[in-house]
Amino acid sequence: MKTDSPNNYEFDIALSFAGEDRQIAQKIAQSLKKSKIRVFYDEFEKANLWGKDLYEHLADVYSNRARYCVVLISSNYAKKNWTTHERKNAQARAFRENQEYILPIRLDDTEIPGIPETVGYIDLNKTSISEVVDLIKTKLGKQTATVGSFESQATFPSIPLPEKKPKFTQLNKDKFLKETFYFIKEYFKKGLSALQAKYSEFETDFDEVTNHKFICKLYEKGQRIRQCKIWIGGVGSADSILFSESSIDMTHDNSFNDILSLSNDETVLGFQPSNMWFANQQYAQKKILKKEDAAEYLWKRFTQSIQ
Repeated sequence: MKTDSPNNYEFDIALSFAGEDRQIAQKIAQSLKKSKIRVFYDEFEKANLWGKDLYEHLADVYSNRARYCVVLISSNYAKKNWTTHERKNAQARAFRENQEYILPIRLDDTEIPGIPETVGYIDLNKTSISEVVDLIKTKLGKQTATVGSFESQATFPSIPLPEKKPKFTQLNKDKFLKETFYFIKEYFKKGLSALQAKYSEFETDFDEVTNHKFICKLYEKGQRIRQCKIWIGGVGSADSILFSESSIDMTHDNSFNDILSLSNDETVLGFQPSNMWFANQQYAQKKILKKEDAAEYLWKRFTQSIQ
């Protein structure tokens, strides 16, 4: 009888699997090979297997020449003649030596004769290939159990990690600026519709001048009582959304009554309101306005004098 010493075996691991599960077996085999684990995997042994009596040779491999046999249990595995041959030889070895030799990895809940449900196994639906390889290495004594594996008994307190502040690129800013502007535009469309639906004497007009500029008008009994223009800023205020209510010019954007400047609190992007509106105290208390706050701010400014 061979002792459980690595030097007494040609292979550290013999993989037993169904052909339908080869993709998984190949990933495990390649990872083991990269880790300098001697693994019996048929694709690695093509030249050696060429011309041999495979029935006898595989019986020898799975019963004598590997330290452990890793079995990929699945419905496919249960149906195959060759996997049955490999399993029976592995089971004969386990029975003969009366110690763990078969290391089952479950791909599904299929029951395999001779491998009781009480035998410890790895569930590949809950374990990654890299974790499986680490566990095999631990089983072989080539590394200690990794944190997170079921073999590790170590517990750790909460480890404080430094907060890494995001760095906002100009692309981040431009995308957020457009996203907020489009949100404000839809907010005003819905607001105008709601006003007209609630008050029969009101009529509204919405004019989308460009993708980055729109004009709103509110009429009461045919008389215009409110109007505003909102647009993404130009030269000198590019990272801003501007608001004008006193002078509405579709082509020239030189004057404005309020401005929301793009800003950040080192964690998120938002807007900083100006001090041009005396009724903005509730917004001034906020360190930064989200897009919802920005839309509400401008809408309240537009509708402030409606009675």
